[in-house]
Formats: sequence, C-alpha cells, structure tokens
Amino acid sequence: MDKSGALVQAMAILNEGGILMFGSYEYKAVMKWVSSMIDELGPEGALEQIKETKALLYAEIEETSY
Repeated sequence: MDKSGALVQAMAILNEGGILMFGSYEYKAVMKWVSSMIDELGPEGALEQIKETKALLYAEIEETSY
C-alpha cells in the first residue's frame, strides 16, 4: 500500500462519525498528523496504530473540533 492509499483509509477510519469537515483546520491538522505517522511507521503500521487507538483519537478530534 502506498502513502496516499493509507491516508485515504486512515481518514475514513477517523471520520466515520463525520465530525471532520473537509478543508477545516481540524481536518488539515489530522491529515498532517496521519501523514507524519505514515512516514514514521509505514502505511500498514500507521493504519494498525490508528485502528488500535481509534476511540482515543476520536475523542481528541471531537474535543478540538468544538
């Protein structure tokens, strides 16, 4: 899997509830964070980490988007 495919999958996982609006500050911040995570862990590693910590990440996203 390449980086762009992993970004798409990660954002789909993180935005299941639809709380991130495309183009918003929060959306861009999460994209940047996911991109860095992919660079550090690789596409598969980053997706696994996101899946494992999704509940915590989701709560943090919700908290910052209000």
